Amino acid sequence: MMLSCTHGCLAITHYCSKGNFRRAATQKQNLAELYEVELADEARAAAAYEEAAGWFESVSAALRIHHLRVHLTLTSSEKRTMQR
Repeated sequence: MMLSCTHGCLAITHYCSKGNFRRAATQKQNLAELYEVELADEARAAAAYEEAAGWFESVSAALRIHHLRVHLTLTSSEKRTMQR
């Protein structure tokens, strides 16, 4: 089991360093499941689930902000087109 845990931790570090928090969150969730099911370590599982949830929330918020900005840009350009 330690090989999986080590591999998962390296993947999480790699994804975070590249700013790919959605993949890091998925890996963290997988790691939490490993702690919970295979190792029966409830404390580490809970901490990993919490961290994954936080990353999923931040990614979701960032996506919502991006979509709003795209919408505002499109709306502004449509208004300019209509004014011509």
